Amino acid sequence: MVQMYTSEKTAINRKKIPAVYKKINLTSLNYPNAYGSRVLDYGTGRTAPIIRKFLAEDVSLYPYDPYYLSPAVNQKALNSDPHAIVCSGVLNVIKEDDVILDIIARFKSYGVPFFISVGDGDNSGIGH
Repeated sequence: MVQMYTSEKTAINRKKIPAVYKKINLTSLNYPNAYGSRVLDYGTGRTAPIIRKFLAEDVSLYPYDPYYLSPAVNQKALNSDPHAIVCSGVLNVIKEDDVILDIIARFKSYGVPFFISVGDGDNSGIGH
């Protein structure tokens, strides 16, 4: 199904870390024998450099965004064998329930914790 709305034009915070990163402890997600946590950020937009500066040194970010990143970078993220998935401000702009459910099913298929945050916007394009 083709999405009516996408997050391509709704990424409003290009200079702020998504709030969800301040609420979770990604360092604690290390698995036995892992040298650091790997985080797949689904829909990272243009914030990957800011997120990387925020994360602890032992946490690796694998950004995924079909609108702002190359297919090679996106494929590397999807194949990263993440310890956690973060999705911030993406699902709230998708109107089609089946598309949202497909994305959540993809998250669940990794078998790792996933953290989703959505904005409370009013469709004005102004963040709240």
